[in-house]
Amino acid sequence: MIGLIFLFINILILSFYLKLFKFIAAPAVVFSMVWTSGILLHILFSYTLLPDIFPLSASVYLLFTIGVLAFGMGAFLAQPIEIHWQSDSIPSITLSLRVLLLFMVLAVLPFYVKKAIDIVIASEIENFLVGLRWELNYGDADYGWYKYFILLSIVTYAVCLIESIKMPNLVNRLITIIALLVTLVYVVLFTGRTFFLMILVVYIFSKYILSAIFSIRKLAFFLVLALFVFIVFGLFFNNGVYIEDSFQVYVRSSSEFTAIYLELSLSAFQYEVENMSEVGFNGVNSLRFFYVIGEKLGFALPPNFKTSLVQEFVYVPYETNVFTFYSPYFRDFGFIYPILCLILFGFIHAKAFIIAKSSLNPKMIIYCGLLMYPIVMSIFSDQYFSLF
Repeated sequence: MIGLIFLFINILILSFYLKLFKFIAAPAVVFSMVWTSGILLHILFSYTLLPDIFPLSASVYLLFTIGVLAFGMGAFLAQPIEIHWQSDSIPSITLSLRVLLLFMVLAVLPFYVKKAIDIVIASEIENFLVGLRWELNYGDADYGWYKYFILLSIVTYAVCLIESIKMPNLVNRLITIIALLVTLVYVVLFTGRTFFLMILVVYIFSKYILSAIFSIRKLAFFLVLALFVFIVFGLFFNNGVYIEDSFQVYVRSSSEFTAIYLELSLSAFQYEVENMSEVGFNGVNSLRFFYVIGEKLGFALPPNFKTSLVQEFVYVPYETNVFTFYSPYFRDFGFIYPILCLILFGFIHAKAFIIAKSSLNPKMIIYCGLLMYPIVMSIFSDQYFSLF
């Protein structure tokens, strides 16, 4: 019952944000949609696919709801900051720069692929992608400096995409397709599915800003496509579903696995709130970046700031090690700290969105598109300070 009350409150907040911020892609609206959907699915799955999932307390529901309000408050404070650009001042990304970026990621790609092959050979696992994922996640394997080209490839695709939307001629479209294919190779061999989400978010946001024919129907199609990619990759990586399973078993297993992936983080955070003995009051989880700077400057620092960002698995009662955006902030300074951070993040997001929408500047569109990724991922984990 308490969940339904907070779900209704979040739906009201979402409706209010749609009227206040006017655009469905406004950061505060997207953040509200993510958390309203999260609460809705958590309630729904608790009665269907995941009947044993840990319920959320009123205090945790309240935190999630205040977080949505805090993000919206920050976005509202940014509203007066609006920049008007003349259409003839909109910059373009030159063909030579796009070709240069594409050449850079293409030049490194063979070495990246060879590194992946070497990792799989060392794993001695017959299935290529399973062996690669196992070594990257549970072994000592690492791509080294090659992994920075994953994000560069996504940026390269975004740059090419923006120009192909603005000027959809044959050359621009061809370069964009090549950039996308190269990016997909980088992402697939990294074995994580969240980078697919980043590609999707950049595409949706760029089309929303630059295309007059973007529609809610297309958005719904891409959301279904994202879910399909997620399930298919679960099949390839043997993540709860297996190719040899019957169709009925596959549908049931993939449905349950998808529900687990989407919603366990909320229950995991509830578990963390109930079982954490005390708040650290040291910032080692969310302010890690600044600790690293302090170490380089010679300051004496607590030794635990270098501990892994990957948390231990908990059972709620299904196994998971993701705890929502709130987890590192709560562990560092309690409930108030993530709320204050969300006001700041809401302001930054909204300011970037306003400038991108007003100027159509490719740089700001890319920034804003990439910034949508931590919003969407906030229901799973923090992508702000923790990984800064």
